[in-house]
Amino acid sequence: PDLAAAVQQQKSGDGTDSEARGDLLIVFGIEFGEADLRFKIGRRPFELGRHRPARAAPRRPAIDQQRQFLDFGQPAQAGGPAPVVVFFYGGNWAHGERRDYLFVGEALASRGFVTVIADYRLYPQVRYPEFLDDSAKAVRWAFGHVAEYGGDPARIFLMGHSAGAYNAAMLAMNPAYLQAAGVEPSRIKGWIGLAGPYDFLPLNDDISKAVFGFPHTARSTQPIDYAS
Repeated sequence: PDLAAAVQQQKSGDGTDSEARGDLLIVFGIEFGEADLRFKIGRRPFELGRHRPARAAPRRPAIDQQRQFLDFGQPAQAGGPAPVVVFFYGGNWAHGERRDYLFVGEALASRGFVTVIADYRLYPQVRYPEFLDDSAKAVRWAFGHVAEYGGDPARIFLMGHSAGAYNAAMLAMNPAYLQAAGVEPSRIKGWIGLAGPYDFLPLNDDISKAVFGFPHTARSTQPIDYAS
């Protein structure tokens, strides 16, 4: 089914938000953290393609209450079930926001991909491995819901940049995280890493040391150890 039609069916009084831009239809603010996998479509405080508020933004929840959300888009002219990319952004596990990565959705949509761009909790609120647990929940959402919006759950790929590439690599290579989220790891069709850290011991910056429990950082934190 067409994403715009599906969004229309989900409209509610608290402000469904969707827009079309070029090759991309996008839905903002889908919650993926709830155990029952129900989702809601929330308000977006930013204009498409801009990083500054377009109007006075509503009062926003505390960061720990808003981090398990994702933005979801599909090609505006989808001709059938499309392959899906779940994308995680970087920021040294301490910075970043999904709304700054609309350009990723646009680039992938222009090539026929459905795109899921997920937030995850960051340091200092959480440390390893909790941001991986959040990332796994976003993947669980994708498997549970992309078919409703024109995505093909048999063709889901994980992708990330920098710290997000680490998240994607760990989910793809270490089956424990997806299994804990209720996803069979073998269902992942591929992984794409952009400038990611995959073998970065010893730690050499203060944030990474705090995130990964220095000086007791285990080798099991390194994606390279799961490569075969």
